[in-house]
Amino acid sequence: MESFLAENGFSTLKIIHNSAELVGDIAVFGSRGWLYNAETPEDQKVINREVGRLKTSLDEAKKLGGTPIAFLHYPPVYDGNECTEILDVLLENHIKECYFGHIHGNQAMRRAITGDYKGIQMHLISCDYLKFCPILVR
Repeated sequence: MESFLAENGFSTLKIIHNSAELVGDIAVFGSRGWLYNAETPEDQKVINREVGRLKTSLDEAKKLGGTPIAFLHYPPVYDGNECTEILDVLLENHIKECYFGHIHGNQAMRRAITGDYKGIQMHLISCDYLKFCPILVR
């Protein structure tokens, strides 16, 4: 099957879980992340787990070489509020690009932080924000 896909210009789907993948000169890594306004002890457990996953994935990306680019489900910053634990990992490691989703609907999308935020280019890539048109990362 892989040879058929390659011969016809398709690539295989690879799941990134506590790992990274080199795509051209990009080292793709990430995690689910978590909510910026998480306050409960249960939320803190999730944040700690996701920070660990993000760090593990980033370490794997560094081993691969290439430019590390983060992909998260939840935005690390939203409406001026930060998930500091996740954002700190990105900032401390000088990550320059972060792609995220989770934000849907016109009202919510207006409050999403896109563009430069503390030196990181933030990209909202939820399907309705992109009008269901994929974007080229590089």
